[in-house]
Amino acid sequence: MWAHCPGLIVVVPSNPADAKALFKTALRADDPVIFLEHKSLLSVKGPVPVGEHYISLRASQCGARRRGYYHCLLRPLAPPFAGGRRAIGRAKRLLRSDRPADDRPLDVETIVSSVAKTGRLLVVDEAHAMCGIGAELAAIVMEHAFDELDAPVGRLHTDPVSQPFSPVLEDAVTASVEKIVAAARSVIEGRPPIQRRAVVRRASPPRR
Repeated sequence: MWAHCPGLIVVVPSNPADAKALFKTALRADDPVIFLEHKSLLSVKGPVPVGEHYISLRASQCGARRRGYYHCLLRPLAPPFAGGRRAIGRAKRLLRSDRPADDRPLDVETIVSSVAKTGRLLVVDEAHAMCGIGAELAAIVMEHAFDELDAPVGRLHTDPVSQPFSPVLEDAVTASVEKIVAAARSVIEGRPPIQRRAVVRRASPPRR
């Protein structure tokens, strides 16, 4: 929603080091910055550089986590949602993962170069499929890297329902480890998953 507004910079850290760098950079930015923290990151621990640490906001930095030969590029947005970090670990050489830093602006150059290496893309977005940044990312790849694709772009989103508070139900509607791996395999096989869309049901006629 915020990334839709021109003039706003939207950042979403994926680890403590990024959180420090993005927050310090946001405080010094000339443009307004929306700083979003995922609830599952609040208890995450990790190394943080001592002293001044910044990340440029002029061009989002994906920062590929793994290098080498991979079958599919996994681009998570606002992780680690429902075990997204574990999914990257379990997928091993099935996936190539780019760490999210800024959602606006997007690092188009790095994303396109990564797609060129794998020929396939799976966008994992915790938001709903309708009107989301996952759709924008898929569109960017279609515009800038269509000839590099060996299979249709795949998308994996949260089901179009109200967010449940029960952990069991929350895991059922969000992108779990198993869903991510299954979706990546589907993309590799050339049949990306079809996203569920909200259905408007017709009202029943009044009883007489």
